[in-house]
Amino acid sequence: ELSSYQIADLVHAPDWFIFLNLLNDHAPWHRGVEQYRRDKARLAMLDPNARGVMSARDSRLNALFVHRPNTVWYDQSEGFHAPDGVIHHGAEAWGRIPALPGAHNAANACAALAVIEGLGLSAYEAFESLSSFKGLAHRLETVHTLYGVDFIDDTLCTTPQSCLLALAAFPDRPISLILGGEDREQDYAPLAEGLRDETRIKAIVTIPENGPAIIDALKSGPHADITTYEPDFELAVKRAYEALPEGGIVMMSPAAPRGAAFTYFGARGDAFTQAAKKLG
Repeated sequence: ELSSYQIADLVHAPDWFIFLNLLNDHAPWHRGVEQYRRDKARLAMLDPNARGVMSARDSRLNALFVHRPNTVWYDQSEGFHAPDGVIHHGAEAWGRIPALPGAHNAANACAALAVIEGLGLSAYEAFESLSSFKGLAHRLETVHTLYGVDFIDDTLCTTPQSCLLALAAFPDRPISLILGGEDREQDYAPLAEGLRDETRIKAIVTIPENGPAIIDALKSGPHADITTYEPDFELAVKRAYEALPEGGIVMMSPAAPRGAAFTYFGARGDAFTQAAKKLG
């Protein structure tokens, strides 16, 4: 995985690359959203002979690269796509990936399968192997269960859009959300709009650094009365847990990077796990 920081001055193109989306992130480092997008898009521009795999559902990728040669598009009916989380190859339904919840994970698998097929290998054998894949730490990882409530660490969710995808991965369960982190000039209006019709939310607990900004974005929505700010991280986890009935989920899908309080990769997720286990 390459970050936008690395792509910004990348010199050599890879033989293959996957472009999942072109969202907004890291704007301060890139000195603006538009420059962030330009820097990230360089990956597809370094060499027109590099083989690319891109999501047909991302309107920005479509606008930039619809005429790019040597590009395979997934998330469309002619190739790999995953309606309702079921992976299809053209018209043929292959099935779900039980260990990876969420339609977005199925779509990511489609991208990988497109590369495998392009390399002349068996994409179906690769799909079958996904049944034993356990997922990665800090990405929708269940780290604790207490009295029927699951604690799910999704600390690598750093954008409002990925938070909404995480919620959609668990469509039938009550949820308490923990949101907040470093302020990177994110626009939380899409998050507010995406949460507007969510009746499963029992609490939204925001944390530093941009918790107050998130509260401000949600203040006109239906969850304003159950949205709070808690600067103490352990108390934030406790407050989220106490709002839930049995069968619920405390989901830390913060829609922001980790912030200054957490000094290493995964630190926020580790702190979440520790706080959850302290509860019992």
